[in-house]
Amino acid sequence: MKSTGRVSHGDAGARGSTNVQLGAIPFYFPRDESVQTMIAAPTPPKYATVTSVFNVKGADAFITFCQGALGAEFISRRPTPDGAVMHADLRFGDFIVMVSDAIRDAPATCLTALFSDADAVFNAAVRAGATATMAPTDTPWGQRWARVVDAWGNRRTFTTQH
Repeated sequence: MKSTGRVSHGDAGARGSTNVQLGAIPFYFPRDESVQTMIAAPTPPKYATVTSVFNVKGADAFITFCQGALGAEFISRRPTPDGAVMHADLRFGDFIVMVSDAIRDAPATCLTALFSDADAVFNAAVRAGATATMAPTDTPWGQRWARVVDAWGNRRTFTTQH
């Protein structure tokens, strides 16, 4: 769905808010915050403006899968008092993702990533236990695509630019 990018300062109850409509998804910010300031605020050096977060059951196994099958570089891990993953960072090329152990049911996510050899990454993911859902295929828009679903229900699309 295309973002409408609508911003309004409507009446959202006693506390008030800035309403940002992105497609069908409304986001609410306190009235005293500028949406422009929030969007343009500097991000920590290692993160992009938008960063993917994988909240999964069995985060340590997920991290091992990402390292072994997808070539992720392990950056950091902060445990909870009981040893679960409170926060971890993985680097995929120039992109960093966050990982944490899910406390409740974990929502599945989708990640599309560009690799120099989508076929090799696809094959490594399948060998590591992912389920193939789209064999490597050349697309009309000049990319090669392959897709898997990992053991945590996350859909992964691997692309190579021709």
